[in-house]
This record gives sequence, structure tokens and C-alpha cells, in this order.
Amino acid sequence: MSIRAIVRPGHQYPLYYRGGLCLLCLSTFNVQAQEYSSLPDAPRAAPVITNAMFYLTLVVNGQSDGQVVPVTYRDNAYYVEAGVLAKNHVHTNGQQGLIKVEDLPGVKVKYDSSAQQLILQVPDAWLPKQDVGGGNLMNYTVAQSSTGLLLNYDSYYTDPHEGSRSVATWMEQRLFSNLGFISNSGTYRYNIDTVSGEGGSAVQDRYLRYDTFWRYSDEQDLISYQLGDFVSNSLTWSNSARMGGLRISRNFALRPDLVTYPLLQYSGTAAVPSTVDLFLNGFKASSNNLNSGPFTLTNVPYINGAGEATIVTTDAVGRQVSTTVPFYVSNTLLRKNLSDFDVSLGAVRQDYGISNGDYSDAAFSGIYRYGLSNYLTLSGHTEATQGLALGGLGADIAVGTWGTLSLSGSQSKANHPPVATSDVVNDQIVRPNTPGMPDPNQDIDNPLGTNVTDKKDGSQYTLGYSYNSTLFSFSAQRASRTVGYQDLTSYTSNTRLSRKSDQATFSASPFGSNNGTLGLGYYDVQAYDNSHTRLVNFSYSRALWGQSSMFVSLNKTLGDNGYSAQLQFIIPLGSDISLNAGLARNNNGHYQQQVGASKAAPTDGGMGWNLAYSGGGDAYQQADVTWKTRYATLQGGIFGPQGNIPTGQT
Repeated sequence: MSIRAIVRPGHQYPLYYRGGLCLLCLSTFNVQAQEYSSLPDAPRAAPVITNAMFYLTLVVNGQSDGQVVPVTYRDNAYYVEAGVLAKNHVHTNGQQGLIKVEDLPGVKVKYDSSAQQLILQVPDAWLPKQDVGGGNLMNYTVAQSSTGLLLNYDSYYTDPHEGSRSVATWMEQRLFSNLGFISNSGTYRYNIDTVSGEGGSAVQDRYLRYDTFWRYSDEQDLISYQLGDFVSNSLTWSNSARMGGLRISRNFALRPDLVTYPLLQYSGTAAVPSTVDLFLNGFKASSNNLNSGPFTLTNVPYINGAGEATIVTTDAVGRQVSTTVPFYVSNTLLRKNLSDFDVSLGAVRQDYGISNGDYSDAAFSGIYRYGLSNYLTLSGHTEATQGLALGGLGADIAVGTWGTLSLSGSQSKANHPPVATSDVVNDQIVRPNTPGMPDPNQDIDNPLGTNVTDKKDGSQYTLGYSYNSTLFSFSAQRASRTVGYQDLTSYTSNTRLSRKSDQATFSASPFGSNNGTLGLGYYDVQAYDNSHTRLVNFSYSRALWGQSSMFVSLNKTLGDNGYSAQLQFIIPLGSDISLNAGLARNNNGHYQQQVGASKAAPTDGGMGWNLAYSGGGDAYQQADVTWKTRYATLQGGIFGPQGNIPTGQT
């Protein structure tokens, strides 16, 4: 019997109440004294469990899938089925059935009764390797094609102040289906007025065919097939050839989400589930979750050049580990085991843009590139036609974090030496001339009767180096050829290659990235007749207020007295209107002022216009209007020297 009395401290109870309470307490004490007159028996010890079956959650290196698995406890040891252990990346050394976990080498076991978990710690090498960043590429959707016919055209009418009125229409017909597409393009010229050409003969209306071909692309294998007219692919140390025939080539453009060059890679190990953050040159590039175990970070593929990466791993309790590594990414290399190729078989096309179908003898051109490692890409090139055979090898090498080195060597053997200077046809191949660089056609414009050789064999060697970083970029390249060296383009077109060419370029932002970019260039071309063209170039560009910008350049041909220069400002005015103004100087010291304004026609339809004026010795003016609709684009305007302005409409 037990009676509890509640006494409130500080409360004054009546005297009779307090007396009764004392008697009650004495009575209670006597009752309890009688019940516990002797000591109770000692408590019995809990029974020792030597064999039991537990249902626990398995935790391996801090990671669990949440599933409850049977665990046998026997003689102070834990036994788990081999299949359960293997599923959780625990190596069982080929054992089957129940396995004593403590006996596995490298495994530590702990039982957490409160969480009902069996905690295992295994070597990090047992856990699966994680590739972090590979899933950041764009989703790939297989292209679909229906059957249809496309007719494309661009018609141009001109009415010069002096000369014949004419209409020139560029046309393309394209038939497409899931079997590829067939395309034909060309230009028809119609002379409204009868005029005479060279020799007094009348200029004839004519159709000039450009290209006719069938092309099919295999997106699974990244291969394109083309039958008809095409331009063969080339390496940095070889030339392309315009041919007619069959071309089979690797086409990485079919999958723009694929990155063909080696990416930034970092390997590490996470002891517990963590988060990894990647910072490139101080800017956060990505954040990913990690499981326990080794991982490889291959993230942010769209970078090029040198930089610094900082990798920060953070575990569940906030502990961080930071690692900084330098890197260099070069898009001139191929990833390990990746290959690229182009095989072209047919005939070299001649007089393109002059005649409809003038082809030489049968010819072959092929290139191949292979990523032997992430630091070495090998390349090969071969050409052949009747009377000519050529072969060459090259390599692109990553020099650690110090840039990329490129080198190559080629050998040619022909039935006849390069054509004599008097036989060179200077107008057969006209290469585009880039402002500020030596004229690429200068190597075929030589005095008559000089440098005739009887050498039928020749060689070419190239050496190049490039380095890009956020601070500056530098590149240098040399190409050297002996007098007897010929390739497919020169052998079939009566042109000759230059003897030697050197070029070096440098760009930097010495005043900070917000204060413009400075560029320097040096170019030296030694033509076939040993004449030199040496040129230096200086340029500077920077952003001004808003979206406006400025550009200045200076070109100097060494050995000449003159120089050319240009200063230009571009100022957006809003509503897609921009204003440009500048000043130009030619080698003879004549200056020309330039001013213009334009408004781009909206892509979804609407009106656009363009106004331009150049003052000085060769005054020039232009005005045109563009109107875009869903069916056609119409353009009309006037242009030409001041006082002699023809009109044109398209």
C-alpha cells in the first residue's frame, strides 16, 4: 500500500490538518517497513544472444539504398548473402551463400542498434567510378525528313550609268527525302542590251552551272556520303581540291552536342556522399552531387586554352576540401581513340565559275586523324592523279599546360616538274585576299622566263605552335617547300606554290579586359621566284558606352614607303538601327571618310535599309531598301562612284 501526499511549500495548513497528515505518514511508514523487512533478490542477468536473425539496412561507406536485408548474427559475427553484398559493391572473392563479413579483407563492420543499420567500410577502389559532367550535353534527337522539293532563287537587275543592263539569277533546285537530298545550283545571266565582249563578239546569254550532287548523312555512324561535285577536306598543312566524284567523310557536325577534343579532367575520391563544385578562372561553372567512391570530373567542354580550375568538395556536415589545378584545352586535338577521315575519289574540277563541266584526269585525295591519346593526335594525307603521287604525316602534341605543337612532313613525286613561269595561267585560281595579310595570289604572278626547274620530286615541312589563355594568345607557323614540290591543286591547274611562308600573331588585353584588345601580326611569304612580301599589322579594338565599339588598324609592307590605316566607330541607336563612321588611308597617302547607317530587316518580316557614303579621292555612295516577307526578300537601291550611279534590284 502506498499513499502519496501533496504538500504545497509556503502554504499554511490548519493545525488539525497537519496533525492528521503526520499520523497518516507514520501509518504508511509502518506498512512499508513490514513489506520490505529484507533485501530483494539480485536482478537476473539478461540472456546472451549468440544466434539471431536481424533485418537491417546495409550502409556502405556512408551510402545506403534504403532496402532492409536479412542479417544472420552467429557467434559474435555477422553473415550476409553474397548477392546482397555484391549488389552493394562489396567484393566477396567468389564466395557464395552466407558470408562472414568480418572475414572479408579490407572490410570493417559496425552494428548500430538504434538506427537498425549494419555499417560497412570498404576500400574506395571497390566503389563504382563516377563520371561527373558527361550528362551535361544537349539531348540528342534523331533528325526526321519528309519528301519535298525546294526551289531557291536570287535575281539581280542592274542598270549601270555606262554599259549594258542585265539580269542575273542564281537558282537552286533541291529534292529531299529520307534517302538524302539532290541539289543543283547555277546562275543564268540575261543581257537586255546587246554589247560586245573581248574581240568585238557579242556577249551571249548563258547558264553557268555551279554544283550538282546527292548527299546522305548517317547520324548513327556520323558519316556523310556525297556523289557529284564537292570540295575535299584538308588538314592545316594540306590544300583542299574541288572535285567531282564520290566523297565519304566523318561528319561531326551531325551531332553538335559531341565534343571531339579532350576535355578538362580531374580525378578524386569522396569518402562520404558529397557535393562537388567546379570553378573556372574564379567563376562557378557547375555543381554536382557525388556518391562515395572515386570520381572523374569532365565538365564544361566549351572552353579553349589555358586556365585554372578549383574543385571544392563538401560533405553532409559542411566540411570542405579545395583543390586547384592548372589546365590547357586545345580544340586542335582529338579525344583518345576518336578518329576523323575524308576519302575523295573522282576528278579535279577546273575553271569553276567559268565553265559548266571541265574536269581533269581521275584523282584521289584522303586524310585521316586519330587521337592516340588525349595529348597526341596523329594525321596522314595522300593525293594521287595521273603523273602525281603525294603522301605526308603530321602530329599535334599538347605540351602540358604550355600550348600545342604541330608538325608535318610531305613528299611528292610527279612525271613532270612544275610548269615554267611563262606557262602559268594566273587567272585560273584566285584565292580570297584577307585585308592586312599578304596577297595569296602573289606566288603565281612572277616575271616571265624565271625559275624554270627540272625537279620532279619535292618536299614540304611545317612547324607550328599556339598558346591561348585569358591573358594573351600567341601563335607562330612556318611552311617550307622545295622547288619540285607539287600537290593536286597546283599540278592540275598550272599554278605554283610559294617556297616559304612565316607568320606570327599575338593578342592581349594589357589594360584589362574592359579596356580593349591589342593585336600584332607578322607575315612573310617567299614566292616561287624567291621574291618576298613582308607585312606587319597592328590592331586595337574596345567596347565603348552601351553597345558601341571602336576599331583601329595599321598595316605596313616592309620595304615600301607607304602604309595603310583604318579607324572605325560603330554606334547602335536602338530599334535595330546602327551608325558607323570612320577614316581610311591607303598606301599612297590618300584619305577617305566613311559614314553609314543601317537598319536590319526583321527575320520574321518587315522593312530594312542601308545608307553609305565615302568621301575623298574615290567618292562612293550607296542606298538600298530591303523588304522581307514569308515568301520572298526584295531589295532595291543605287550604288557607285559619285556622279556615276547605277541602279540595282534583287
